[in-house]
Amino acid sequence: MQIVVKSWTNGKVEVEDNTKAYGIKVSKSDRKFFRTPEDKEEGEEKKRIKLKIVSSLFTMDSILDWQLLLTSLKDNRTTSSERIWCFLNKQCKEQIGNWTSGDQIDESLKHSIIKGFNEIIDKKDFYDSGAFKELEMPEEGKKSLKEGLEKLNKSDLQKFNWLIFESVYPQKIAKNQKIDNNILDIEIRDSFWKKCPEIRNKEIGIWFKENNKLTWKKGKPHEFNLTYDTNKKLYILEDRGTA
Repeated sequence: MQIVVKSWTNGKVEVEDNTKAYGIKVSKSDRKFFRTPEDKEEGEEKKRIKLKIVSSLFTMDSILDWQLLLTSLKDNRTTSSERIWCFLNKQCKEQIGNWTSGDQIDESLKHSIIKGFNEIIDKKDFYDSGAFKELEMPEEGKKSLKEGLEKLNKSDLQKFNWLIFESVYPQKIAKNQKIDNNILDIEIRDSFWKKCPEIRNKEIGIWFKENNKLTWKKGKPHEFNLTYDTNKKLYILEDRGTA
């Protein structure tokens, strides 16, 4: 079974990195989704859930070697890496420029790179045949090019652009299909079953931050799919990948 949930904040966010103030909101009619057969047998409301977050976008776990990646980003020795550098935002470029090889890499710089990469893989105009002409594109990517990038939905576009990053930075960036985020143990508050059907957790807020979802237009929160895996007895949260 699968339901659609929405991004949520408590409305008291004073700074953008206050990740504790975020979570997902469930419609009141979908609260029954959290009553599994095991709960019904015990006759109690669920107090905790296991939640796995899956994403087509970059997270901290996507980077295999930060030192090598940053060195490659600073060197910019190929037309492929120059194309990526061109699309990075100004703040990210400045932070990379201020970093010296061998220095410790702080969390701010890591978050900036993750944010920059995720901005890029959302872009339809990122791929350029001239810039990437010497790139060894995987078969999946070749197939997308043959069929036409304009036909790709948002999720497939992200995966295609990720393939470019994989090819430009081998051994530095994980393959998209191998990304497997940690399983979270999340408390379901008593208020969830009454009048506040939100699931709050700092790790969800961190995921929002890494995937550029900390903000949204009023009345138009981000939407996600939430699925229950009956075999593993855990909930799976993932971006819907809609345009």
